[in-house]
Amino acid sequence: NFINNVIKLPDYELPDGSMVTYFDELCTGPEKLFMPADGKSPKQAPRADPALPAHIQAVDIDVENDSLQEIVRASVLGCDVDCRKEIMSNVMLVGGGSLIDGMQQRLADELKTVFPDNVKVKTSVQLPLERTNAAWIGGSILSICGSFQQMWISKKEWLEYGDILFDHRLK
Repeated sequence: NFINNVIKLPDYELPDGSMVTYFDELCTGPEKLFMPADGKSPKQAPRADPALPAHIQAVDIDVENDSLQEIVRASVLGCDVDCRKEIMSNVMLVGGGSLIDGMQQRLADELKTVFPDNVKVKTSVQLPLERTNAAWIGGSILSICGSFQQMWISKKEWLEYGDILFDHRLK
């Protein structure tokens, strides 16, 4: 059913008997995740600073305005070059947003547009019951890994670089 180029979904009856009418806002809300707020094309990756380790390189992320695929791209570009292809072949969707119908395939398709053709993009999701706490569980496992502990900011690094460590990560 179309009304003025808007998709009209079937009415839904609430338990109290009142009817609720939905239009395309229900379907197009998740679409905003994939569109940059400013409507611009994808950003150019910032140049790497050879004086800084990979985990504190400048990344140009604006979580309020960037599209989901650009946020993922910037995050991956902040990782070591040798790990990037492996990361992109193991993208895991977790949390409530991963329950949106078609999210897995749509994210994979959008990521293919911001990465070169030779990068294999593979997305997967966990079972619905595991999605709620997956980010917390993954973070806690990662925090005890020896290789991850090397990426922590030491007191020496903090004293040497200070707030610039965070400025590079947020920009």
